[in-house]
Amino acid sequence: MILFTVDSLNQLSQGLVVRLERHHDVKPKILQGHVDHLFPNGVSRYGEFYLLRGSGNAAVSNPQIEILFEYVRRACYPDRPSRFQSFFAVESIEIARVFRQQFCFGVGSIWQLTAAKFFKADMSLLTMGTSILSASWFANEYWKGNPGRATFWEYLVIPPFKIDKMMEE
Repeated sequence: MILFTVDSLNQLSQGLVVRLERHHDVKPKILQGHVDHLFPNGVSRYGEFYLLRGSGNAAVSNPQIEILFEYVRRACYPDRPSRFQSFFAVESIEIARVFRQQFCFGVGSIWQLTAAKFFKADMSLLTMGTSILSASWFANEYWKGNPGRATFWEYLVIPPFKIDKMMEE
């Protein structure tokens, strides 16, 4: 399937093969063992920034939401790809432009990629709601692939895959 992604960090290039990466520099050492246990095949760029470094874009992700959704996935939907091992894309250039404006401060080039394996989920469900019960419900709806009220579909692309070409700066 042809999909599109925003490269707000200027790290993509035509022909790049995106893969999971194992990191060996997590400190303290006990956390290195923990990440190796949770993700023995490595993490994606998203996983590196949000899980390992804690340096991601707060407009896109919230640490409490990410860990809750990860453990709901592990407990109830183990066949779904981890967000920490996925690459994120959308289904059109127009939606990529909206994403860039809403979540990347209008910055980033748009790239085309071809995905063989992916999971489609509604990004608008990435919320805690007003209670633990509602947070659980949102996480389950997300992993079921159901739409929320303000649907914004994202594709969790499973590496490896290749970046096709830049569409626009």
